[in-house]
Amino acid sequence: MALKTKHKLLIGSFTTIVLIYIIASSVFIYLILAKQEYDYNQLDGKIDELQ
Repeated sequence: MALKTKHKLLIGSFTTIVLIYIIASSVFIYLILAKQEYDYNQLDGKIDELQ
């Protein structure tokens, strides 16, 4: 039993939205981790200056 065109479009649209969400989440998480590492390195440098 073949799917109708509107069902294929629905499934394709849903898959596209899920993929965009996964990619956006990955980029967002990477940016958060990069900022966290940058802030940690800055803080570590300031602590070394104080000692």
